[in-house]
Amino acid sequence: MDWFFKYSLIKDIVEGIFYLHHSSFGAHGWISSGTCLVDERWQVKITYYSLDCIKKHETKIHKDLLWTAPEIIREPVLTATKEGDIYSLAIVCSEIVTKKSAWDLENSEYDLEELIYKIKRGGRTPLRPSLDTDEEHNASLSLLIRDCWSEDPIQRPNSEQAKTLIRSLNHNRSANLMDHVFNVLEQYASNLEEEVQARMKELTEEKKKSDILLYRMLPKQVAEKLKLGQSVEPETFDCVTIFFSDVVSFTTLASRCTPLQVVNLLNDLYTTFDAIIDEHDVYKVETIGDGYLCVSGLPHRNGNEHAREIAEMSFSLLRAIKTFRFS
Repeated sequence: MDWFFKYSLIKDIVEGIFYLHHSSFGAHGWISSGTCLVDERWQVKITYYSLDCIKKHETKIHKDLLWTAPEIIREPVLTATKEGDIYSLAIVCSEIVTKKSAWDLENSEYDLEELIYKIKRGGRTPLRPSLDTDEEHNASLSLLIRDCWSEDPIQRPNSEQAKTLIRSLNHNRSANLMDHVFNVLEQYASNLEEEVQARMKELTEEKKKSDILLYRMLPKQVAEKLKLGQSVEPETFDCVTIFFSDVVSFTTLASRCTPLQVVNLLNDLYTTFDAIIDEHDVYKVETIGDGYLCVSGLPHRNGNEHAREIAEMSFSLLRAIKTFRFS
């Protein structure tokens, strides 16, 4: 809920109170977040008014007193006053600004009865809800709320003054809440579309990585069948050439190196080997430690070319290893 949304809700409540105070109804007397209803056009409608004769004879319910002015709580009979409505307005506004329930009772250090007692007691520094919030809000609105819940009813602004102050906070007077809602929804939809595209791009990148890893572990046609959920039938290859190599005296060499140096050695060596293999019709089967196993003639049959492919690859490896260095 952004600032414009909060402002529109508060403005509707203030205008509703202004109307009641200048009508034959006089004061409302029981304004709370529960009597402020939002319709399908996101406009606030104040309900439960003109029930003063009934409420006077009802037993005081502590939770309802959270929105009731201190001077009214102190009286034996609840009476509707315009000053009391302004105090109730301040409590409702604090709920809208902080997006918390009245007095944030769930996180309060006082239980309900203790809280009502402290409100009723008053004093020089009367207890009031916190307006602290993680979001930025208009400082003038905070001052208005504090004026509205003043301990002295005479110090509170009347509904006409509150209406004038609230209207002065809106710099974009031509803006309509429904238009604003549609703009926000449109922005959300645009952001969601961008988010979906970004996630799809990430998914595509991850899929490419998984495919590359899978193709390194299995022949491509085998991997493709597994991805499609198909079974892989065993095949017989009548004639292939297998190449196997290892690093001479690797155990002795590894004992003189740090673990990181061994890892870097094998990584650099096999990176060189892989680049050479890509130039020939050869398939790398696996690497185990310093052992390197590859084959030609499968998974793609190449007639009698497999022996030549392995021989040419071997010579290329020998030439590359003469200039290979590791740190």
